[in-house]
Formats: sequence, structure tokens, C-alpha cells
Amino acid sequence: MGIKDSLRKNLIYLLPGLTAAAVDQILKHRAEKHPEEFKEVVLNRGFAGGRLSERRETVRNTSVFTNCLGFILLPLMDDSTLSGKIKKAGWAFMTGAALSNTLDRVIRGYVVDFIPRGKYVYNISDFAIGTGTAAFLSGELMNYLTGEESPDKRRMS
Repeated sequence: MGIKDSLRKNLIYLLPGLTAAAVDQILKHRAEKHPEEFKEVVLNRGFAGGRLSERRETVRNTSVFTNCLGFILLPLMDDSTLSGKIKKAGWAFMTGAALSNTLDRVIRGYVVDFIPRGKYVYNISDFAIGTGTAAFLSGELMNYLTGEESPDKRRMS
């Protein structure tokens, strides 16, 4: 499979996550320009909950590295089985959505959070990353419970 075919195939998996990232960016921009329209707006300079906010460069670089790794590993994931498709879709959703927070850290120097839930404040990408993680883990669990393997690894009986 050529690079074009690989890009086309993997873009299908990435579109939902990239869409979540785009919506997130639009709402973050709105939250920064019109904070009075939101219950709470937090400019998070660290990881979740503001962890390591005093080490902004480390947070930014880690975010860039892990997001790039997500995009690099996506085409290498096997999607020849149902569990593989679910895992790949979850991975792509996480990776695409995480791009929004990575862009925030690189461009703004902080992540804009605007959805208060409990003691923390989140954004759309945070929920999309969580959803992608749940899908990925569901695919892993399905693979484990069914013993499903890729077709080229199955034994003929």
C-alpha cells in the first residue's frame, strides 16, 4: 500500500478526533474572548488539574512528543479484525482530539478549559480523549476475551 492509500485509509479513522479538536478549538477561542458566556474558564499551564504547571516547557514537549507518537503509530495498528478496528478507532480518536490540547500548549502556552465538572474544569478534547481511551480499552478487552487474532495469525483447522 502506498503512502496515499495509507493516508486515505487512516484519515477515515482520524476524522472524528480531528472534528472534536476543531470544535474544541472554536469553543476555546470563544471562551477566551467571551468568558462571561461560560460558567468557568481556566487557563491550564500544566497537565490535568494543573500538575507540573511550573514546568511548562516539559509539559509542552511531552505533549508534542506523545501526540506525534500517536500519529506515527496509527498506520501501524492492525485493523483486520473487529477488535483491531475498535482499538484503531479509539487510538485515532484520542490522537486527533489530543491535537487540540497540544496546539494550545504550543501556540498559547496553556490549555483553555471551560466545562466545570466536580473539582476540575475540562474541555471537549478531554472528553474525546477519554472516549477514545474507553474504545481502545474495549477493543483490547474484546481481543482478550475472544482470543481474536489477525487473520494471518489464525490456524486453519
